[in-house]
Amino acid sequence: MNLFVYGSLKRGFSNHHFLTGQVFRGLATTEHEARMVDCGGFPGIVANLSPPGYRICGELWEVTPECLQRIDWLEDIDTGLYSRVEWPVVFEASDGARREVLAVIYLYHQSADGLTEVGPYWQIDWDTVRPSLLSECEGQQ
Repeated sequence: MNLFVYGSLKRGFSNHHFLTGQVFRGLATTEHEARMVDCGGFPGIVANLSPPGYRICGELWEVTPECLQRIDWLEDIDTGLYSRVEWPVVFEASDGARREVLAVIYLYHQSADGLTEVGPYWQIDWDTVRPSLLSECEGQQ
């Protein structure tokens, strides 16, 4: 199962350990436009806002159903903090080819009123970004 992560689950961030043993597929961007907000030290993607948003930048992982259950717990699916949906994402595979796949993504399921918009990426590590994917994110803020 494909999982798109864009915040604390990314490599080098506080909750990345939830992805231990899973397979990194590549850097990725969403095909749908959305907005990312700062929810108090962690990001949330909010869909269906007007005016149109931007493609969110993150990472694509292949995960097991057990891993996804742990992430459901982390993202507070049961309480409605986030909702889990499938969105198309484009990723750059290890061979440099760009591919589009469906991936699970967690959307912020609360009001974003008063939250600060942060742009298409959450605290990006510029040393790990490939120029071809970066070009999709630049200029979107």
